[in-house]
Amino acid sequence: MSFPSPVIDSDTGKVTATVPSVGMVDDIAYDAKLKRAYLSGDRFVEVFKQDDADRYTSLRKIAGGFRTKTAMFVPDLNRYFLAVPRHGNREAEVRVYEPTP
Repeated sequence: MSFPSPVIDSDTGKVTATVPSVGMVDDIAYDAKLKRAYLSGDRFVEVFKQDDADRYTSLRKIAGGFRTKTAMFVPDLNRYFLAVPRHGNREAEVRVYEPTP
């Protein structure tokens, strides 16, 4: 099932585009340097490249884990942090990703 996620112009508050995503999305972060949007959802992180102000292309999906919804991109560190909660026998963890061009 696909759930479109809106792209909102932060200056005007208007929706300028939508990007398809699979599952529920909790956090969306934008990397201005690489012009990418990172969407964290139930079991994945989906990475989109901004083609122009209103168009985005999916680059890849990265496996996350059960209910990995909470995430944060820190531009000064060029790191994307993904919180993976405890599930079954797996301990909770924070995964750290370094976006590359």
